[in-house]
Amino acid sequence: MWLTVFTDRGYLNSLLASMGQQPVSWLAYDNYPSMFAAVLIAEVWRATSLVFVIVVAGLQSIPKDYEEAAGVFGASFWNRLWHVTLPLLRPSLQTALILRTILAFQTFAVALALTGQNFPLVVGETYRWYTGLQDPNVASALALVVMFVSMVTAVGYLKLLRDQTEAAR
Repeated sequence: MWLTVFTDRGYLNSLLASMGQQPVSWLAYDNYPSMFAAVLIAEVWRATSLVFVIVVAGLQSIPKDYEEAAGVFGASFWNRLWHVTLPLLRPSLQTALILRTILAFQTFAVALALTGQNFPLVVGETYRWYTGLQDPNVASALALVVMFVSMVTAVGYLKLLRDQTEAAR
């Protein structure tokens, strides 16, 4: 879908042409910033929907009684959001952040589909070492680096967003 948006005769350049602007080669090899922006936009669009589903499900699981009680006791919107909604949404936010981090390492498919070349990503380097350079040992080492960074980030999210009552125990 994003390829039809960013190609030379794609929707975005058609929109620019209708406004009297010059078309842009979004995915040209010599135009690295626009190529990076195109991959970034496509990846954010791909993974954000899953994060929204998790956060909306978390919001729907919060009982309305808590917010109503806070409103009865005179809490402002921001106080209700900060002291009621966000603490109850913490498990959903942890899950969403961990999944989003893991999905960030999987941008290789999006980058390859849009640019059609080796886009500088760690997972892309893993693929290049395994298929192009025929060295599964280096590819395995890079895959372990990706896994280690994902695990450290996930543990960091869990520690950062843990409940303070659990931390005191």
